[in-house]
Amino acid sequence: MILITGATSFVGRAVVLRLAAEHRQVRCLLRPSRREQRLATGVLFSTVSASMGDLPALRTAMQGVTAIVHLTEEEDLRDERALRKHVAGTANLIAAAQEADVRRLIYVSRVGADQASAYPIFRATGEAETAVGASGLDTTILQAPIVYGPEDVFANVLVMLAKAIPLVLPIPDPGLSRFQPLWVVDLTTCILATLDRDEFIGQTIALGGPEHFTFEQMVTQLLAAAGLRRRLMRVRMPLM
Repeated sequence: MILITGATSFVGRAVVLRLAAEHRQVRCLLRPSRREQRLATGVLFSTVSASMGDLPALRTAMQGVTAIVHLTEEEDLRDERALRKHVAGTANLIAAAQEADVRRLIYVSRVGADQASAYPIFRATGEAETAVGASGLDTTILQAPIVYGPEDVFANVLVMLAKAIPLVLPIPDPGLSRFQPLWVVDLTTCILATLDRDEFIGQTIALGGPEHFTFEQMVTQLLAAAGLRRRLMRVRMPLM
């Protein structure tokens, strides 16, 4: 049995569908939320409701589990308070796994994660990575780049903003940074390969798609695909 946290996220739904298609037993951890939660449809899996702050409920969720795939929900990245909850929730998940003797843990982090980062999302995921690495479990950390697909947040929100703002679209100016966006199906392939291969235990692996883009090039391609024409205005990161 494979336990999936963040199963209602864009990536989580893709992972559940892929595991179910390979006839693996899947359990989705559903956290209480006032927001609508979308699960994968058309496949069989079990669910358990548990807050990441409820250690007894997490222990119950571990029954019969052999491996955990720890993903982030979109709401985990909403603000600094949510990011702090993600770090604390990761620590609780590790504690429950240790008590239940669930050895295998895959944590899908972010490229650029660093607990010394000035950016909250990278700092929080860096702290979560540190907790995972120090857990003593058979862990693998996958650092994902921007992940795209039919339901992704990055592309859909950007296009939504472009439709709401006429003529000029402000975009962050990340300097010389280059990005390697990854198709969600390729990310699920990496996750499943990691589950099945012991040589990845103890490793932190940065993932990336086959092409390198500036941020402006990515936005230009997205706008073209959406049939939108906007003048792009670069804005310094602190102002964004």
